[in-house]
Amino acid sequence: MSTNGDWDTFLSFFASGLAAAATSTQKQMETLTQVQGELKQVIHSSSLRSARAADLVDLAVSTPSFTVRTVAQRLGLSYGRASGLVGQLADLGVLRTLNPDAQPRRFTAPRVLTVLLAGDPV
Repeated sequence: MSTNGDWDTFLSFFASGLAAAATSTQKQMETLTQVQGELKQVIHSSSLRSARAADLVDLAVSTPSFTVRTVAQRLGLSYGRASGLVGQLADLGVLRTLNPDAQPRRFTAPRVLTVLLAGDPV
């Protein structure tokens, strides 16, 4: 921009872009919070009685792609217990494997990924 450019127009344009980005991010966060609650409700409505299952949902929202080892480390579980918990949530449809042939296997919550990749809240 030159020294005698139209700063008011530029600043107005920049502020509009910031406002639009903030609004979009707010809507995305609200949608993620809603999905997080719905996924916890799926667990609560199931026969699964692990107190750590809700913690795993929180992890899936904050870390969209993770391994069993990540679950074990973040939740303070043994690898075997973390693997079992991931499997139980996969059986409920809360989690799924990103690529079954990859090692180590990475997991995600499909509904979380949908929100993050949509660009606009779903």
